[in-house]
Parts: sequence; C-alpha cells; structure tokens
Amino acid sequence: MAERGDPTNGDIKENNPEFPHGREFLSEAIHYLEARDIKPVWGLNYHLKPGTKEYEVFFNFLLQELDRLPFNNQVGKTYLMRKDAQEVVTKLKAYLSEKFRNVHDGSPWDKSDLKEIEDVFTPGGMEVFKNEIYSSHNIEGVGYNLDLSGTGSIDDDRKMKPGGFRLERRYVTTHDGLKVMDHGFFEIDFSTGSLDMDLEEFPTVRIHKG
Repeated sequence: MAERGDPTNGDIKENNPEFPHGREFLSEAIHYLEARDIKPVWGLNYHLKPGTKEYEVFFNFLLQELDRLPFNNQVGKTYLMRKDAQEVVTKLKAYLSEKFRNVHDGSPWDKSDLKEIEDVFTPGGMEVFKNEIYSSHNIEGVGYNLDLSGTGSIDDDRKMKPGGFRLERRYVTTHDGLKVMDHGFFEIDFSTGSLDMDLEEFPTVRIHKG
C-alpha cells in the first residue's frame, strides 16, 4: 500500500478547508470537526449525513483520494485485485461525483440509478485495489486499500446489489524499521449516502515485512 503523502502546512480555513493528504490529515480533520462541535459516535468514529457542510467537506476529500490512487507503482507496490481495477475506480468516482453535485438537501440517495454501477459488483471481485510498502523500500507515505460491498443478487449469480465501498488509508514509515498505522477509513453507504469515518490512528495488524 502506498502513495507518497502530500503534506501541507497552515491553518485550515473554517468554512472551506483543504486537508493535506499525508500524515497531517488526521490531526487537521479532527481539529476541524471539534471546532464545529461535531461529536463522534464513539471513539473517533464519525457518522455524517448528506446535506451538512461537514459531509460536503469530507466527501470532497474522499473524491480527491480516489484521484490519488497510485496505479503505477509510484511508491511501494501496487496490487490490482481485479484486472479492471482502474476502470472500476473511474466509474465509481463518476457516480459519486454526480451524487455530490445533485444531492445537497440531506435526503437519502435515490437508489434507482445504481444500475449505472451494478456491473462492477461481482462475486469474487469486491476487493479492488491495494498498495503495499516494504521495509526495503525505505520510504514514508500513505497507502490505500479499496473494497466494494454488496448484498444479494441482482439478476444472476455473477452480480451483487451495490451496497457501498470502503477506502482505507494507512500511514507507513520505514526509516526506523517498518511501522504501519491505520490513518483514516472512509465508508459510503449507497442506500443513504451517509459517510462513516474512523479517524483513530492505530497500529495496523497483519502487516508484511518483506
């Protein structure tokens, strides 16, 4: 897993923040939510619904993260979990961008247009993208995993009903031995449009040390 972080310094603008995509993201994101008196559901886990400014800010950040996925081994090692991974991400981002433009009143998402992306939800193909960094790379950065979620069958055993997706960020450093930390997980529910975020920094389990 990994894309090099793009840290930027400076205060976050209260109404229109531009979060850094590197190591500083978590602290600035939490500061922003606290300043707006947004309480976590538990721990540092937040549930945001369409129609709020906070939702808009983090949804936009999530779209930016999808644009940053390093498909060409820019940092570390990229694993395409399915051959059409890049096409899946492009289609997913287009769908989400359309939702972002058209839904601002807080209403649950219209599920009738899920047919636009149902073809990418296939049994055995729910894992899409994974980056890995090994100690031998001697780098520091942010890595990503992207998984789809689905339920039941649409019309045959080759398709699933789109449920949502999960993007996992992990901060990785190898300068003083390999260290991998969970660093912001995002989950979108296609039935409601809600965004769940886990902003707790936590040591990642089951890491590779090659």
